[in-house]
Amino acid sequence: MHRPITVLLILIALLLSNSFGQNRMFDSEEIITIKIETPLSELIADRSEEAPDQPVVISYKVGKEKIIIDGEIAVRGNYRRRPDICPFPPLKLKIKKEERAGTIFEAQKKIKLVTHCQGEEYLMREFMIYKFYNLLTPYSYKVRLIKVQYRDRDKGMPGVNAYAFLIESDKALKERLKGKLISEDAQIPSAEVAHDQLSLLNMFQFMIGNLDWGITQRKNMSLLRLESNQEIIPIPYDFDFAACVQAPYTGLEKGFDRRYFRNICRTRVEYETLFKFLRSKRPELEELFMNFELIPKSKRQEALAYVNEFFSIIEDEQKIEDIFLSSCPSR
Repeated sequence: MHRPITVLLILIALLLSNSFGQNRMFDSEEIITIKIETPLSELIADRSEEAPDQPVVISYKVGKEKIIIDGEIAVRGNYRRRPDICPFPPLKLKIKKEERAGTIFEAQKKIKLVTHCQGEEYLMREFMIYKFYNLLTPYSYKVRLIKVQYRDRDKGMPGVNAYAFLIESDKALKERLKGKLISEDAQIPSAEVAHDQLSLLNMFQFMIGNLDWGITQRKNMSLLRLESNQEIIPIPYDFDFAACVQAPYTGLEKGFDRRYFRNICRTRVEYETLFKFLRSKRPELEELFMNFELIPKSKRQEALAYVNEFFSIIEDEQKIEDIFLSSCPSR
């Protein structure tokens, strides 16, 4: 149960739910502070798949009112789950319906928390990539940057204060986009995915220099079947291996291929339409990168310069031919 919280605050929250929707966590860009109290040392020490979920108390403030929520917390992920990669692992919160009601977690039954791993700069860069894709399409996971006060309930380790970001839950995503997520066990070939969204996805991954994704093998990818027309929409996540992020554990700084376009057969007209759209988004993209002051200016410029290389590529006729058109006989 929420404690303490006034009845009036609950009523106001419920009345506002129609106007704000059930996705209030992502209706604001405000960086709020959330306290997470759990057996932290035990949670971090045991990262096995069999590790039990740990109890967690989540709290934050609305004005002077403190909201307290009981839930469960677990380590998640694959590569970043490893202690040699992330001293502080990515986490997942699970909150029951009665605990979420009237809070910013209302639609977030299970919600992923992306943590600082090997430093906050790379966390911030990945957050920016999510926001970038949000600019390009509503068919994307929403994210919210927060400050977290991690506290060990058992006092086995000192508290940790760090930035993190939350990723919209699958439940909230489905409700917002009016669709159903396709099981990860289902083998869906790229040819069955919505034509324009697949084009945009491929070009976006090329722009940020990310190879760590896939449709058929469902690598860092959700597939959503829209209720309205049954189209299958690809929705990517986990961008830490993008060259634009430059996370130190990826090896990209050691000479990995930084940019590669996965061939899809599109006509010159289709590519030009997509290029025109992306050019129209360039001012917003540059504003997004350059106004994000939590990353040092030189690092923002570095990340933006990498993305801007893409715009140079699509002004070069020979590169357009070599990269996008040469493998497509029906162009």
